[in-house]
Amino acid sequence: MLLQQLVCLELDLSGRIDNTNELFNYFDIDIELHYYLRPDDQNFTANAENILAKRSGTTKYKMFSNLDWSVGFEHLFGFTQHCWLFHDLYAPNSHNYPALSIQDMLRIGDIWINVVPQFQYFIDAPIRAFSLRYICPLNQHYGSTHFTTYSGKRIPTFPDTPRQNDFKVEDIIQGLSNQCKYFGQTKHFYSIAQHSLLVASLLPQKLRPAALLYSAPIAYMGELPNNLKPKMHAHRRYENRLRSAIGHRFGVSPTLFDSALLKEAKSRVEATEQRDVLPNIIDTVNNFETVKPMQKFITYLSPEDARKSFHVELKKYLPSAFNYTR
Repeated sequence: MLLQQLVCLELDLSGRIDNTNELFNYFDIDIELHYYLRPDDQNFTANAENILAKRSGTTKYKMFSNLDWSVGFEHLFGFTQHCWLFHDLYAPNSHNYPALSIQDMLRIGDIWINVVPQFQYFIDAPIRAFSLRYICPLNQHYGSTHFTTYSGKRIPTFPDTPRQNDFKVEDIIQGLSNQCKYFGQTKHFYSIAQHSLLVASLLPQKLRPAALLYSAPIAYMGELPNNLKPKMHAHRRYENRLRSAIGHRFGVSPTLFDSALLKEAKSRVEATEQRDVLPNIIDTVNNFETVKPMQKFITYLSPEDARKSFHVELKKYLPSAFNYTR
């Protein structure tokens, strides 16, 4: 699966591989894997992450230019170090990680894989980070469908994770500005984009990109009300994976999404929404009695106005996001 992603670089590098002046040498790739329990496992808990094991580390690769591609090589990349991250399931005590037993391997329902090229000598080549999810054959009880985004991208739906180059900022803007929060059970139309704008307005500039993209997964999966999220563990896990992948795609560290300041700003905006947007409904999960709403009352934005404002703020605080055209 990793090599399938790496081979995408082949077209970008064609014509340069025989140039002796090119520094096609080793490059490092950070890989993180989470092994999740099957839903029918006796230790599976509905409101938990259900991680059986984690693996992370760096794998080295090298570009070769003098091989006969017709004999056993279908791509330009070769291993200089065996990828222990994928084979440690059966390798005893590989790299100080205890091996998983056959019994434990049978308990795995799916594997989350996050891949980030951290250093490349051919620095002008596109650096492609990606995330993917592998459903173990013993647990293929989910279906998989696709939908088409505003920009024309064909995106897989749950449980499959889109590739990082599937995410486009115009799709996020379109999706968040056209979706009403709280399932539309509001006094007037109130978009998720406007909610994100209010959260960002309460934060220092360095956190505003994370605030603007925090709700970006909703553009691809829709929104659940707060009182359902704790019960929908698969939904919550999938949302977190999308958020992390989107952060990597647009250069926002996923750790910023867990900032205490960001969470505080979200709570304050939600308290304000309860006062100004919701028709006197008490949230059953969050207690806003100790959270002070914003002093200024919310002025509703139309989808078009929310779209324009969201575009302006993203362009201001995350201009690099608009450089991804493919």
